[in-house]
Amino acid sequence: MKLFKTVLLFMLLIILSLPLGCEKMIEEEVIQPVERMYDQKDAAVLEAAVANVRQVRSALMRYPVVSADNEYPKDTQVYDYDSLREILATESLPLDMADLMWDPASGIVYSSDGVSFSLQVRAMTKKSELITATARSVTTQ
Repeated sequence: MKLFKTVLLFMLLIILSLPLGCEKMIEEEVIQPVERMYDQKDAAVLEAAVANVRQVRSALMRYPVVSADNEYPKDTQVYDYDSLREILATESLPLDMADLMWDPASGIVYSSDGVSFSLQVRAMTKKSELITATARSVTTQ
């Protein structure tokens, strides 16, 4: 009986010495930091993508000054990233959309009547946020 009490007391001490909520430790110590790392990476990618949209928007805003008709490029002139790059050749844009942190699979959506323009791209993030640039602003959704 004394041995049983000693073993029982020893087991009780072991159980009480375990950290409370040890099943959550794996999630808190491993999973959450990994998720935060990916969230931070996505935030950095989105920030870079938006900054690059602002750069292209600025180039588009300067375009009417040097164009023969003093208008933005028409939507018939810009049908993909390569055509946009050709029109804005003096701006030294990267060869590839992925370098801008824009999703190449989504491409770009550009519309313009010459007086105003709209440029839409998707960021290379998990949520693939839509970034829209107009003559007035840059927004994300």
